[in-house]
Amino acid sequence: MEQDTASTCRRPDAGRLVCAMTAIDNGGSRMNFGTIDGAEGTALVATACIGGLPIGVIDRAESARLMVEFALARRGSGLPPLVITSANGQVVSMCARDPAARSLFLAADLIHADGMSLVFASRLKGKARLPERVATTDLFHDVARRAEISGTSFYLLGGTREVNEAAVDKVRKLYPRLVIAGYRHGYCRRAEEQAGIIAEMNAARTDILWVGMGAPRELAFVIRNRDRLNNVGLVKTSGGLFDFVERDRILIGKLETKDFDGRDLEVARGLAPCTRLCVRHD
Repeated sequence: MEQDTASTCRRPDAGRLVCAMTAIDNGGSRMNFGTIDGAEGTALVATACIGGLPIGVIDRAESARLMVEFALARRGSGLPPLVITSANGQVVSMCARDPAARSLFLAADLIHADGMSLVFASRLKGKARLPERVATTDLFHDVARRAEISGTSFYLLGGTREVNEAAVDKVRKLYPRLVIAGYRHGYCRRAEEQAGIIAEMNAARTDILWVGMGAPRELAFVIRNRDRLNNVGLVKTSGGLFDFVERDRILIGKLETKDFDGRDLEVARGLAPCTRLCVRHD
């Protein structure tokens, strides 16, 4: 996987995107947040063009700060939410094969590097080097800690009913001061169901909506309904975040009851990137 020229990473000229992008001489571009229709605040984020996608040159700490600040700045604005998604090697491969999927990712305002393959690729060629992997399973906790202090509200959408409720239960235990505006499972294919969910999220005045339905379905849902989410500040696609929480709950239960055996090793390995779900680090 090699870094592309800036021309292959240009977004469609939608005119309404919150991120205005201007080419720079390092094979990437910069994203200008919050300048549309007089929204408060601006922040420039450089991007590295990798596999045809503009990946944000930003670390987790800065990502968390920007997410909270801009979600709060958009309260009551009536504007469409900022949309942040993530990419890894699998997503880059999918976008290379599927133009429709690629158009969805190009419509997002910021794409995080949720895969070390992208980080390595950025360092092999080009000046815009990604500082680190921004894994959603870790970023969630960075944002939650800031949200507790600032009063930023979350809505968790995705997973099965059991998985979603288990995730909410765990999050409430980890972050008791966090405002959870609402939560719901992700099985909502009918148009009337989706309309009801959107109305609920708007009524709750959701600051940050976490959507975990798997790629590219979750992003398709967000982009399709973006203009209708006019009382939501920011959307972050989350992939299997809620499933990781459920697997964490099952594994911890086995450890507590001493019912842990070799068959659970694969689960343990899968949980390695999200140990913050098990132990809160202040």
